Amino acid sequence: MKIEISGHHVEITEAIKQSVENKFSKIGQHYPDIMSLKAIVTVERNEQKIEVSTVYEGVSISVNASDKELYSAIASAVKNTFKDTGTLEPKRDKTPKEKAISVAEGMAQPLIVSGLSKFITI
Repeated sequence: MKIEISGHHVEITEAIKQSVENKFSKIGQHYPDIMSLKAIVTVERNEQKIEVSTVYEGVSISVNASDKELYSAIASAVKNTFKDTGTLEPKRDKTPKEKAISVAEGMAQPLIVSGLSKFITI
């Protein structure tokens, strides 16, 4: 996964770059369809912000996080990105699957009629 990191009013040090890459590489492992990710780190008075945007299954995802500590904001952005991509995953079908039943001759066979089970003999 390609991670593009830029800074607004802050120089992106090697430690910041490494932290963002390590945290967001976990998202790439769980969701291999995500090819690229953009992160913008902003520093304002008493507040560190990170804005992350990516595309997953054709849907644009944008996450903002802020905190007094930059590394806490990064961790919060990763958590929110996991949450947002998880809501886009396909839901599993919760309908019960019918089981194949071997029927010997002369035994009763199940007959399902509009949700009701009845038995008939052959």
